Amino acid sequence: MTRKAAGANVYYWKKGEFGQNFGDYLSEYFLAHLFYGPPLFYRRIHLVGSVISDAYIKTGANTSQSSTTASYDSPADKVIFWGCGLRSEDPLNSDFNRLAAFLGVRGPLTRTFLGLPDSTPTADPAFLLPAIYRPKASRAHIGRTLCIPHFHDRRTDAELCELSGCALVVRSNIKPDLSAIEHIIDAITSADFTLTASLHGAVVAAAYGKRFAVWDPGKIDVPFKWRDFSESLSLPTIFTTNVEDGIEHYETIVRSRISIPPLWTLLAVAPFAVRPNIFARVIQSDLERHGKDILEAPVSYDTMEQLLYEAANSRFADDPKIRAYFTRARSLESLPSAIDRRIRWLRSTVKTWLRVAR
Repeated sequence: MTRKAAGANVYYWKKGEFGQNFGDYLSEYFLAHLFYGPPLFYRRIHLVGSVISDAYIKTGANTSQSSTTASYDSPADKVIFWGCGLRSEDPLNSDFNRLAAFLGVRGPLTRTFLGLPDSTPTADPAFLLPAIYRPKASRAHIGRTLCIPHFHDRRTDAELCELSGCALVVRSNIKPDLSAIEHIIDAITSADFTLTASLHGAVVAAAYGKRFAVWDPGKIDVPFKWRDFSESLSLPTIFTTNVEDGIEHYETIVRSRISIPPLWTLLAVAPFAVRPNIFARVIQSDLERHGKDILEAPVSYDTMEQLLYEAANSRFADDPKIRAYFTRARSLESLPSAIDRRIRWLRSTVKTWLRVAR
């Protein structure tokens, strides 16, 4: 199956357009390098972004755009969210909420305001990038200070540098080319410091252990997403207006307090099969950051199991197209037990390592 076919029901902001946003276009990067095989057969899957809202659910589900209530004829009409976040504290319309399924969310605030159980995995999928891509040095950015403006910021580079005090500007506006994703990662990881108004500029810097601060260039886009992100790192939400203040904030507050959330639990409930080598790297990183007890973390498979149950018992399950998707996706039913076996093996292995180390 080609990547295009595998990702046919994966949606993100500006999909199919020539001008892409770095964070949203990570959906394509994950399809190419993190996942393989067919997805769950649902109508629409979101892998990243501040897209949990009534509008996105209404658009994704088989629902009239003029409707104020929602219904669906088949479980396949549900909209699946993995690692995504809310845009505000406003609750979802209860009718639209039941058209959505949340396999994992961006941060603890999204989890709280959706009323999800504490065992719901919470992490932005971009935290997985170090397990997928090893950055290359970017000569133009080594040791420099960068500012990353918001996608819609149309000020010139000279204006942004003067405003931020940074040496260089890196924009999240990219062409629909996976290499453009890597070029931005290379720039951030080569730089000395990144001041960013792009959420995923901050996520990438944090994921790779680079110094960064959240930038207020005069207007904050979707403040809730920044709070959600900060909470996921055990940090206060503080915006800085220039690189000097950003560096001071990082050194006095962020460096000693930042904590990357556990990531293996997010992979455990992914809507696609995860490449085994990536899964192994993520578990290794989690062990290094959090110790062996992180393998005891509870994971809620309830949503995944409910999706598969609905599919298996749908009166539409005899439809050839749905049946084909379900047959390919059915292997996900064994995912919890497979992961449980893997975790038992890892726990045993870690205990052996500890005995040998003593």
